[in-house]
Amino acid sequence: AGVQSAIAVVSGFEPAAFTATAVSQSPATLASVSPTTLVGQAGQPVSPPPSVRVTDAGGNPVPGVTVTFTVRGSGGQLANRTGAGSVVTVATDGSGTAAVTSWTLGTTVGTDSVEARASGPAGPLAGSPVLFVAVVLPAPAAQLWFLGQPTTVVAGQPMAPSVRVGVRDQNGNLVSTYTGTVTLALGNAPPGGTLGGTTTAGVVGGIATFGGLILTRAGAGYTLVASAQPPIAPATSESFTVTASAAARLALVVQPADTAISGVKFTRQPAVRLEDTFGNPVSQVAVPATASIEIGGGSLGGTVTVATLATGVASYTDLSLTGLPGLRTLLFSA
Repeated sequence: AGVQSAIAVVSGFEPAAFTATAVSQSPATLASVSPTTLVGQAGQPVSPPPSVRVTDAGGNPVPGVTVTFTVRGSGGQLANRTGAGSVVTVATDGSGTAAVTSWTLGTTVGTDSVEARASGPAGPLAGSPVLFVAVVLPAPAAQLWFLGQPTTVVAGQPMAPSVRVGVRDQNGNLVSTYTGTVTLALGNAPPGGTLGGTTTAGVVGGIATFGGLILTRAGAGYTLVASAQPPIAPATSESFTVTASAAARLALVVQPADTAISGVKFTRQPAVRLEDTFGNPVSQVAVPATASIEIGGGSLGGTVTVATLATGVASYTDLSLTGLPGLRTLLFSA
């Protein structure tokens, strides 16, 4: 197609020139111009954007043919010179080429695709549709997040399962190529709460795993805060509770009266509480707590063995001492 010329030469006469314009025939074939396999980042335009060419049966470009570009599945968004959407149309130019101005990939890692279709008087063109496929990679690392939230934790015991913190892009995709470290610290914690164990871990495959984390102070409302190096946005876990471990000792919560009269009930009766190894109150019912004289001699009267209530507290009501004047030390055991 295009302007063509010929010259006629006859001996003894001036040459004669002839010109003619050849025009394309009906569109016959649709073929890709740009690569049909692409690689790009989630949520970002891919380069180069899809383009196709329409030709007639003789291979000549055919202008003015409408080509429809359609996103398949959730493969992002297309744009032409007048707008954007999952479906756009573009007319072929003088070279028979139609190209979208941009193809922005979807936000999920995987594969996205776009197809280009065109028809002629006889129906769909040969080669139609042309399929463009893009491999969608994560965008740059942008933030941390807790893959598994801490749940109820027992004081002094390693958190199980292990806490895992992931690195993701702005679209929430795991960024397996990030290399760095993640450090955990306490966000909210009751007074005296400290985080033990290895609190810094390297990121492998986009995930930092923390085994052996320990908290010893029982309480509710704990949170963990994760930060990264190189820096990206930190993350805070959901709140969780640390419960006391098994009862290991008794602690006095009410001291007996400082002075006592032989044979008379104490004016202030003692109370004891079950605690674990770390001093956390243990709520356990029906544990017998027995009072006895450790130092000073004499006899201890009243109900000397009292069971704990559901709070883990055993309260005495009628203890008394009988004996000679002097100092006494009481022992409470369970």
